[in-house]
Amino acid sequence: MKISILLKYVVIFCLVVLITAFFISLYNYFEIGNANLDKIYKFFTPIILIIISFLYARKVESNGWIRGVEMWVAYFVILNLMKYIMGVELMDSIYKSFIYIPVCLLGGILGVNTK
Repeated sequence: MKISILLKYVVIFCLVVLITAFFISLYNYFEIGNANLDKIYKFFTPIILIIISFLYARKVESNGWIRGVEMWVAYFVILNLMKYIMGVELMDSIYKSFIYIPVCLLGGILGVNTK
């Protein structure tokens, strides 16, 4: 496992998620009561995960499925840290985050095979 490369892509992932959350917050501020924001966020999260897993596996150039799992573990740790810091107990979304394992695996596999 290349920790420095993994940390680089985890930081990129966090920045992209924060930027997306910022724009969704702005949209929510000006359009009060829109129920589609949760759907928008759920649509962008797997896309961001597959792109970041793809880029990470392409950079490392070996074992794409392992690189995809590493990216998912990083996502899961960040998700749990955010929930711990904010003090929100949402086991529902923790279980839903297991759905993103195949997405990260696919990104890792495609990243290694498209070099």
